[in-house]
Amino acid sequence: MGRRLRPPRRGEGSGAGHDGGRTLREIDNAVTFSSFVRHAVRNWRRALRGVLLSAAAASLAWWLASYLPGSTQPTFAGIAAVTCLSPGVSDRGRQAIRMLAGVALGILVGTAGLAFGDAYPVLRVGAVTLAAMLVAASFGFNATVIIQAGASAIIVVGSAQSGAGFQRIFDAAIGGIVGLFVSQVLFPPDPVRIIAKAADRLLDTVALSLEAGAEAVRSGDVRPLRAGGEAVRRQGGGLTEAIDFAEGVARWTIRGLLNRRRLLSKAERWRRKATRIGPMTILFGEDLADAIESGGVPADLADALRAVAGYCRQADAEFRPPCLHPRRSKQLTSQLETLRNESAQLRRMTTEAAGNNGRH
Repeated sequence: MGRRLRPPRRGEGSGAGHDGGRTLREIDNAVTFSSFVRHAVRNWRRALRGVLLSAAAASLAWWLASYLPGSTQPTFAGIAAVTCLSPGVSDRGRQAIRMLAGVALGILVGTAGLAFGDAYPVLRVGAVTLAAMLVAASFGFNATVIIQAGASAIIVVGSAQSGAGFQRIFDAAIGGIVGLFVSQVLFPPDPVRIIAKAADRLLDTVALSLEAGAEAVRSGDVRPLRAGGEAVRRQGGGLTEAIDFAEGVARWTIRGLLNRRRLLSKAERWRRKATRIGPMTILFGEDLADAIESGGVPADLADALRAVAGYCRQADAEFRPPCLHPRRSKQLTSQLETLRNESAQLRRMTTEAAGNNGRH
């Protein structure tokens, strides 16, 4: 079970690189593909809600825009709805306004470009696109406005009909309205749930890092322990991003505005924990790895690490403060105790958030 595969050393026979008829390269490839599939499935689950909402909004926007006079293929109604429901965008109201501003700028520049004739269509498309995007950038607009301006200018010039551009602005308006209705009224995001999920992932990663530390105490191999520190760093950054997103939701959605003060207060509590538990775990892991490499770490530290890992995974896990010897382990004991307290508080916050969601 705990046996590790290693590449063959120089001088070993040709059979040293095989395991049951399979080469180490084949085994590594199989493991890599399996990891990729698990990672992909996990990402699909996270994105499924947003993808379904975007698909439904695009279909609804297309259907509504098709009733506009002269609108035969309202492609951009669907595009606008998907743009407004882009993942990671908390202020979707401003996103819709930016999109429409970009469309309007592109139409104006594209219409002006039609006056120069079509003797050199390739150059005209490039020049009009450049001009539209530079005009948008000169006002300090973000990437959404700049891209929409360039795309709208291409549509106007490519169709050689200014009316096509104006038709697009109506399509985009319908798509933006549908996207806002879906995101603000029908299915507004729950900022507390967003943060709680990110905190759960951080706590699970902290638990894995501590379990890697327990294994390192037993085996002396600190490489998984150091790798666990990097994983904690990434998940800590993910929690911070989730908090930033939730604060944006509290400021720019109807649901958030109705509970703005309470949501911002909770988000600040989460932020304080996020800025402590991640760096604390990383520092503890580095100190533990250094102590293991220098020798003298008591074996019973592994039990304490597993106990704290269990506490990270469930709020009511039993924990007894470790009494470790020799004296050099006191610093590690103190760090571990502080980490346990912080993890306990963060786990209680996630449990409380889950309970509130269940009641609502």
